[in-house]
Parts: sequence; structure tokens; C-alpha cells
Amino acid sequence: MIDDLTALCFKLLEDKFLSVDNVWEVLGEHHLVKGIASSCLQLLRSETSECLKHRSFLDASEEAIKLFLTLDKMDIHSESELLDACLRYTSSKEDRRDVFRRCFLRDLRVLALDSADLIKVADFLTPEEKISIVSHTSPLTNFGAACSVLSPSLCPISEERSEVIKIVGEHTLTLIPDSKILDTREIYLKMAADCDLYFDYSMDDDEPHHYYIAYGLTLQPKTSIKILSIQIFNDLDFHNEAFGGAESDTRDGSQRARRLFGIECCVSSPGGVKMYQEIKEDAFSATECGTSSSVELSTLVPAGATFVCMVRLKRTGRLRKLRFSEDVLKSINKEATLKAFYRVKHGISLVTFNDELIRHGDKHIYDENAWCVFKSVRFADQGYEINK
Repeated sequence: MIDDLTALCFKLLEDKFLSVDNVWEVLGEHHLVKGIASSCLQLLRSETSECLKHRSFLDASEEAIKLFLTLDKMDIHSESELLDACLRYTSSKEDRRDVFRRCFLRDLRVLALDSADLIKVADFLTPEEKISIVSHTSPLTNFGAACSVLSPSLCPISEERSEVIKIVGEHTLTLIPDSKILDTREIYLKMAADCDLYFDYSMDDDEPHHYYIAYGLTLQPKTSIKILSIQIFNDLDFHNEAFGGAESDTRDGSQRARRLFGIECCVSSPGGVKMYQEIKEDAFSATECGTSSSVELSTLVPAGATFVCMVRLKRTGRLRKLRFSEDVLKSINKEATLKAFYRVKHGISLVTFNDELIRHGDKHIYDENAWCVFKSVRFADQGYEINK
């Protein structure tokens, strides 16, 4: 009954405790507490896809499911994605038909489903409900007001629940914040005391090597965007710091990048069509801070497609130890920027000279928490024109 304390508790719940791992359990236990339920629904609305894929969803209480389905907007591709999750939930129960009708039928937007999805729900419907849906979805049978009355057991809303994401102008998705980046001199002075600030990926030229270290950045936008540039960290030049040489200072960004990177971008459509773009060495330009190089692009990525940038490290050099973290990603970027993407992933793998991933057992060597060489990505709406 202390309003200020209540507000602080709910804020702490949202910022420190609630997560994809526990939201279904918390909502099930406290669905009658308005503030807690609201916090849970806010998370479910913003991270719907991840919450539906989590194993705890299958154990969610019916009360939690019913509250969740009252949401008008969700972070999903379409109502079809929600239907598939509903069917997974019911398939884990003994009384599948009763559970579907109790939990999902009244709030599932069947009028937003296509014919293939309607076939999936047919077994859960009565003959009257099937006729009612057909009268609303087929122009051949909708002859008038008498035929267009929807069964009261069905949801009358035909609009998609997925949010329409609009990107206007330029945006920057930051993977590593400036506060985490030490300059070369600072790392050099601390290198004897703290070897965890950088790593050495040099190779002995006398030994034959048959692979590159490859870093991958994967983006899946919710709306069509244009990738304008990607900032990639340069190597650390300890020789210059130790001996004060001017040679490194006079090198431009293209020379630094040429020694470090081989870059390839790929856009994959949901239908499996792939388009590759190899970045030439003269496409690099140096940033003013000297810690990174900017790879200039103009790559269109349609909504739902997957953009992958692969950076292959050459034989010698040192890089900062900077870990990619989804938690940090969310804390340093604007909500509107993050909402433009279904997925932002980073990883490392070993690649042969024939561009084949080296496998370990049955799995590719791919670590999503590996040291990150990507600083940021600049993107804009698909119609954005770059001013030269």
C-alpha cells in the first residue's frame, strides 16, 4: 500500500529480475498482481519470439497464456508464428483439444491466418465455427450481413499482431561501447600486469597453416534496411608505442585494414536465395580515432532476410579482447534501433582456404561469446540516399 515503494519494486523486477527464462513462471504465479503482470506482459510483448521458443513456455499456466493473448501487438513475424507456438503447447498436453479451445481459441486471430494455417486448427473447431470462418475469408460465400456474423467463440479481429517497424534516416547499432575501448598506449602500459586486455593471433610463417580465423556478424531485420557501413577494430600496434616510430602514424586506414582483413557479406532470403558481396581492399577508410576501420557498403537487406558479414583475419597481429554481450547490446542502444532487428548474433569459427568450416565432431566451431572485432553497424531505411 506504499505507492512509491511499489513502483520501485516493479522497476527492480523489470530491470534486474525478469527475463526470458522466468517470465512465464512469474506471470503464472502473480497474474492477479496488476503491476507484476504488467511487467511480465511488457517483456512478452518486446521479446515474444524468444519467450515462445523457450522451454518454459510449455509449462506456462493457462492463466498466464490467456493474459498473454490479450496483447494487441507482439514481436513476431506473423500470427502464424503464434499459432505454431500454440500447437506446440497443446501437443504437450493430454487433452489437446480442450486445452486449445480453453486457452487459445477465443483470442487467436484466426481471420489473420492463411488457408494453410487454418487447416492446422480445423481439428479443434466445430462445424459451425468452420462455416463461420469460411463466410468471412471467402468472397464467394460472403453474401450479406446474415452470413457474416462470426461465431462468438472466435476472435473477430483480422489485423496482424506483429508490429510494423518503420526506419527513417540513419541509425547506428553499437556492439562495443566506447567506454570499453582502451587506446593502444593504455593497453601497452598495462600489458605486463594484465594480459587479458588483448590476444595474439600471430602464426609461425615456417609452419603450414590451412585455415583462417573468421568472425561473423549476423543481422536479421524486421523491415527492409540498407547497410551503410560496418566499423571493424584495427590491430594493436605495440611497436609504435614501444619505439615511437612514425611509420604506423603515416599509414592510412586502407593499409592497416589490408594487413588485417578479408571481408565478405552475404544476404540470404527466407526462400534460400543468397547474394554474395566481396569487399575489396580499397573500400576501407580509416576512422579519426584510429582504433577501427570503416567498411563502406550500400547493401539492401529485405525484411526477414539474413545479413552475414564474415571477417577473415590474416596471419599476424594483435586484437583487443572485447566480448560481445546481448545484455550490453540492449543497454547501450536505443529501443527503436533494437526493434529494427529480430536477431543480432556474433561468433567465431575456423575456415579453410576453400571456405569450408572446420568441424569438431558433429558441430561447427562457433562461439557466440567470442572476442568481437565489430564496433558498430550504420544502417538506414531502404530508400535512403547517400550524399557523396
